[in-house]
Amino acid sequence: MKLKMGLGTRNGAGLSATMLSGGGGLLPQTTPTALSAYFWLDPLTTSSLLQNGGAPVDSDGQEVITAKDVVADTLTMTAPAVGQAPLYKTNRQNGKAALYFGGVDEALQTLGLWTMADAGIADGDWCVIAAFKPIALDSNSATVYANDTVWNTTAGYQGIYMKSAPDIRLYNYDGSSDVTTAESVVVGTPIISTSYQTGGNIYHQINNETPQSVASGNNAGGTQTFRVAYSASGAVYTELDLYSLEFYSSKPSDANITLLKNRIINEFAISV
Repeated sequence: MKLKMGLGTRNGAGLSATMLSGGGGLLPQTTPTALSAYFWLDPLTTSSLLQNGGAPVDSDGQEVITAKDVVADTLTMTAPAVGQAPLYKTNRQNGKAALYFGGVDEALQTLGLWTMADAGIADGDWCVIAAFKPIALDSNSATVYANDTVWNTTAGYQGIYMKSAPDIRLYNYDGSSDVTTAESVVVGTPIISTSYQTGGNIYHQINNETPQSVASGNNAGGTQTFRVAYSASGAVYTELDLYSLEFYSSKPSDANITLLKNRIINEFAISV
């Protein structure tokens, strides 16, 4: 596996870049950079979070107009417009920063130039790990992809969605494949969501529950937009804190997924 170089310095990380010994109460971990993630949106790397005009954020409450990949500068996400951007917020969870999406019209999205083929996954394997805290859920549509979302794509709305009911689902674009996790969403409680496709199935997991699965259709091809906190179906915006969003062009091993989640647990003190 080719190792990629990181972008900038992580603020407040205080942890080894590759692996901890497990001492001092910390769990052994690895990082998205060490595993060559295709894309990593990391609020702790302030040099990757740009204000209007291009200066990195350096104070609480500043708008993040552009968010850059911190692994290899592969993918750039932008806000729809000034005034519709998430805010860089300090001291949100375990003293660490987060991106705050207000649930009104704030979102991040790629510029419509991203394809599954670009990520090297075509109709094959992929994995997305998202760490976030839902602050408010106000949708309860029978249409899975018309609910509050953490991430999704425009090609058939593939992504994860949350109902106020509450449940959380991974939806695959073919119109018949979605996975409901065994654990429910708890508003105000941090969550680690792990979603992936491998071996012809899609899997979805909240925290450390047993992954739920269903046979999947193919991933949608063609040009599409990758979005955060906004579902175009029903124009649903989601109020949430985002701690980390990692996209892998193949599923990491189960052992490495555990190490990746351990990094999040160590840094943000999330109980799983």
